[in-house]
Amino acid sequence: PEPPSSLASRLADALSSLSPEEFAVLQASLQWYDPDTHQFLLPRGEASRIASAMALSVDALRQRRHRALRQLARLLCASKLGTGDNA
Repeated sequence: PEPPSSLASRLADALSSLSPEEFAVLQASLQWYDPDTHQFLLPRGEASRIASAMALSVDALRQRRHRALRQLARLLCASKLGTGDNA
């Protein structure tokens, strides 16, 4: 298994490579992420509150969060493989 410090470093690098919008959406939603189900379990009305604060529709928030997670996964995989590809 990968040492925790290495994973933390890769995660920090990947998060810093996200766009400000991608980072903001993940930061606003992450507290409701359930690692067992791999889903965001936001309380009723919370998605609307977050979307409104970011001047987005609830659907746009969900889509942006999905794209941000996909980009984060890509960055983490690239760093693990040592490609350094941040695109």
